Amino acid sequence: MTNDTDNPLIPVTGKPGQDAPPPVRVTLRRVNANHAKNYPPDGETKVWWKRPKKAFGTTSCDFVNASLLQLQAAANLPSGGFRKSA
Repeated sequence: MTNDTDNPLIPVTGKPGQDAPPPVRVTLRRVNANHAKNYPPDGETKVWWKRPKKAFGTTSCDFVNASLLQLQAAANLPSGGFRKSA
């Protein structure tokens, strides 16, 4: 692995001068102490699904669900709770 500092990460904004899209929000509803189910925060499921698919660069709902579960697992605190985003 190399440490290439000549190519810094540049956010993708689509068109020059255009702001980045807003982050994709997810609501978690606790199923049990170690698991929560992902839901759209505003209830507009059909419209919402387009955003995480685009964010993950896929057309697969299964891939989005698996990715969200991995993010949820990464956000688990050692005591079993979840980190709450700002």
